[in-house]
Amino acid sequence: MKLCKPTKPLFWKAHIISLALFIVTLGFSLKQFIFIKKADYDNYRLLLQKNLAQDVRNISLQAEQKRENIKKDIWINKKNTLHHLHLESAASTVSFIPHLGKINMVENFSDIKLILTEDDKNVKYFIAKEGVYMFPSYQFFAFNVLMKMLPSQDSLTEPHAFLSGTAKELFFHFLDGKYFLQADDFSAQLQQDGL
Repeated sequence: MKLCKPTKPLFWKAHIISLALFIVTLGFSLKQFIFIKKADYDNYRLLLQKNLAQDVRNISLQAEQKRENIKKDIWINKKNTLHHLHLESAASTVSFIPHLGKINMVENFSDIKLILTEDDKNVKYFIAKEGVYMFPSYQFFAFNVLMKMLPSQDSLTEPHAFLSGTAKELFFHFLDGKYFLQADDFSAQLQQDGL
């Protein structure tokens, strides 16, 4: 049985037809993607209006609570070392804000004292005029902070800081039983009589 080779005109005809079908398909696809239909535009506007209406409802669901003489204690176990965070504040405002189907809590503090202790040694003592705590992200920000590093918990009653300084902003983050501390625009000095 002998196979026939296609003749050149038939071969070129098949290529031309394939190319023409490709161009028509490409043109139709580009038309669908480039040109916006009125129905698509109307659906988009309707979705935007629904989202705006939901945002307005969320704003109306926001709640606030005023507090005075706040004291909070947080205990963190980090690598078999117990860390204690003690926070005192003259007043705070707690806001409960709906966001993406969940409730976020933001607490704004004024006149803050913050003490971070690691096994009754290496005490970090902070005083700030204002600060913000966010939950559930466990983030704390304090602004215009006075910072002291003390050798022990007993040093809180006596001025025995071995390092003291200021920071424009203090960032504190709790995550998986660990904490992260960062001070921006930090300037400090070692104290001669601290130890």
